[in-house]
Amino acid sequence: MKDVTVNYIATKTGLDTVELNDYLLHSKYDPMKEAERIVQKEHKKSYVHVLFGYGLGYIADVLKLKMKNKKELIVIDPFKSILCPDNDDVLDFENIELIRAKIWHTLRHDRRDIRIICSPNYDKLASEEYLLLLKSIKEIQYMNIVSENTTRFANEFWQENYIKNLGCATQDVSLSELYKVYNCPVVIASGGPSLTKQLPLLKKIRNQIILIASGSTINSLLHEQIEPDYVVSIDGSDANYTHFKDLNLIDSTLLYSLTSNYKIQHEYTGERYAFLPLIDKHIEHRLRTEYHLQLPVIEGGASVANSALTIAKYITSGPIALIGQDLAYTNNLSHATHNKFQKAVDNVFYEAQQAIEVEGYYGDKVMTDYPFLAMKESFETLHRRIKHSAPVFNCTEGGLKIQYFDQITFTQFINEYVSKDEVQKVKPLKKEYITLAELGNIFAKEIEAYEKLEKLCNEAIDVLKKDENKVVFSNHTLKILNKVDKKIKEHSKEVLLYDIITPITMDVMRYFKEKENETPKERFDRTYNQNKVLYSRLLEAIKKTKIFTLEAVEIIENEKGE
Repeated sequence: MKDVTVNYIATKTGLDTVELNDYLLHSKYDPMKEAERIVQKEHKKSYVHVLFGYGLGYIADVLKLKMKNKKELIVIDPFKSILCPDNDDVLDFENIELIRAKIWHTLRHDRRDIRIICSPNYDKLASEEYLLLLKSIKEIQYMNIVSENTTRFANEFWQENYIKNLGCATQDVSLSELYKVYNCPVVIASGGPSLTKQLPLLKKIRNQIILIASGSTINSLLHEQIEPDYVVSIDGSDANYTHFKDLNLIDSTLLYSLTSNYKIQHEYTGERYAFLPLIDKHIEHRLRTEYHLQLPVIEGGASVANSALTIAKYITSGPIALIGQDLAYTNNLSHATHNKFQKAVDNVFYEAQQAIEVEGYYGDKVMTDYPFLAMKESFETLHRRIKHSAPVFNCTEGGLKIQYFDQITFTQFINEYVSKDEVQKVKPLKKEYITLAELGNIFAKEIEAYEKLEKLCNEAIDVLKKDENKVVFSNHTLKILNKVDKKIKEHSKEVLLYDIITPITMDVMRYFKEKENETPKERFDRTYNQNKVLYSRLLEAIKKTKIFTLEAVEIIENEKGE
């Protein structure tokens, strides 16, 4: 922290103000009135607020009075150690990564409504810190946009895969059978450009480690005659299916999330283990109780490699190495050699991707983009949250720098942690949770529940239309809507309706917020339109999910007949 001189000054109101390096942090006449004026101008209803500069706390105190959710106020002060060392509600600026993590967590569910307030003169006293904070928030906002776009793009096929993967998952092995079965080194291979130079070393130690391939990386490995022990698949897109289609695998075991493209699992002839992504607690409970699926929840992030890290920590108590985890366009390439996605990139590409320069593996500058930064953020969050008894290293030797990971060369990792003893792969203990016939019966009940939900949504839409041109809802309408909501909640417990409704929830929460000084007519119109959008889009989602379930029944019938 910079050297500062501190001078406390009494004001006529009896409250103190403070001066740092001749800059006043609060009014020397009436600090509280000044704080109220600032908050009146800067506060926005239902926004997350980041206050840069606590000072003596006047602005923060007034903000707290205005905010319903006090957890959505983040206060940062680069001079905390001088002004408020014992205040745990104020973040210091010593670790920008912890501040980023706090803001990232507070802006969960892809929120963008954030308000930054700079207290008087803090932009002069701590200009570098303030600019870094603004840059970090901008990056988080962009990453939230990437996350939201992914959710909107993928929500339907995630929902479809959840349902259509159950035919495999109920017959396959649970990943829980691999919990801490290894005490040996695990190498996670990802598809960044730097993977290419590590493949000769990887080939030499192939039998002395457990090798996990992240999704599409499988093609680069197989080209060098390196077959991994495990391949992780979480992506539900047809592009991911293309990577796995026609692969000539002999000994690799597929570790798949229920979000993975269902065609991969149905066509994969080798061993398969299933797991759950981080999902809604109700869905997890239903899968355990109704389907008897005892699958572990594997926390992931913005890429399959994030899930692979969690899996590596789950299956071994030994050391872990990441290779090929560039998260940047190393040598102006997108992926490693022989990855089906590999392409050369140029300035036109960088501009289209809104690429930016960040700190690289070697302390240099490398080009990356916001999807990659989201993956980096996921790695850092997972690594802090999921503790591991042995060291975890980033041995990529290229790309960007991932915080909290020790960096060593892959050669050093091999010399220090890989022995000459061969590692024996554990064979699965297959368990059948329920028969395909029993699964078909469950689906039949869910189809009935979807039909009930359809009728309820239609009933709500019809009753809403009767009040379309009013200024208040009739008692009859309110009574019907309350009844419908209660029954929708009841029948929703009987189905696996989750991913497909996420964008609906997102939009209903975001676009129909109460305005300042709202008139009764404005309040009615907002509530009317919110309900109309909710029931109409929910009806559409229910119809699509019912179709997915009917198709899943057809798949089961075909498999039973084989």
